[in-house]
Amino acid sequence: MRLITVDSSVFVSAARPAEPGFRESTGFLGWVRRSRPRLFLPTIILVETAAALSRTGSDEDIAQQYGLAIGQLPNTVLVTLDEGLARQAAAFGAQHKLRGADAVYVWTGSSSRGEPRLFGR
Repeated sequence: MRLITVDSSVFVSAARPAEPGFRESTGFLGWVRRSRPRLFLPTIILVETAAALSRTGSDEDIAQQYGLAIGQLPNTVLVTLDEGLARQAAAFGAQHKLRGADAVYVWTGSSSRGEPRLFGR
């Protein structure tokens, strides 16, 4: 079974047809739906997705429902950003000069399977 970590930007662009990357994101998420890989997602994805959609004009209730629904996807493991993960992601982000949330996504993915690989951004 494939293990994948997906950035919130993929979910945001798939929800907004005018968003750059809409076609690629919907295609990728279609593949996820069909192939059912195991998703390892940091809990911050719920916040980032809901906030981004609301901030860019989506109804706040719909944005929140969409963000929370990500955690209900089949084969999804939500990885809590606790102090230990935050410290490891901070060190990894500093070493590789990543943006804060990107370091969390990459570290979540790499800690679940041993190799960093980020889809999105």
